[in-house]
Parts: sequence; structure tokens; C-alpha cells
Amino acid sequence: MARALRVGLEAAAAAEYFHLDTLCGITDVNGLGQSQATRWGHDLDAIGRCWQAFGWEVVAVDGHDVAALLDAFARAREAKGGPR
Repeated sequence: MARALRVGLEAAAAAEYFHLDTLCGITDVNGLGQSQATRWGHDLDAIGRCWQAFGWEVVAVDGHDVAALLDAFARAREAKGGPR
């Protein structure tokens, strides 16, 4: 497993373990890695399940929809008890 991925997964797990409820993570899903297509492509449900497995609250939105982004950030601001 690549070191960067391992560190990212450890950080996701630590955020839940320490109940970091002021932490908000953003995942940009464009389906591309640095040199090839990613494992999950544009499958937001699969990517969301990965984050949920680490205890994160997941809100999937279209990144081109500013109103949806603002609503997601407002929802994240109100959530308590763990990362989102």
C-alpha cells in the first residue's frame, strides 16, 4: 500500500478515535489519479462507504452546485461527536 494512502487512512481512523468534531474533510471525486483512472471512478457511494467505515459522516454533493456545497458545510458545522 502506498505510504500516502496509508497515512490518509490512519488520519481518518484517528479523527474518529479522538472524536474530532471540528474536522471537516473534502474529497474531490473526478475519477482520475495522477496517471490513471482511480479504483472507484465516479462511484460516490463506494467512496462514501470508505469514509463511513472510519466513522465519518458523509454528505455527497455535486461540486459544481454552490448551493449544495454551502448546505453541506452548514450541515457539517452543526454535526457533533465525530469528523465529517
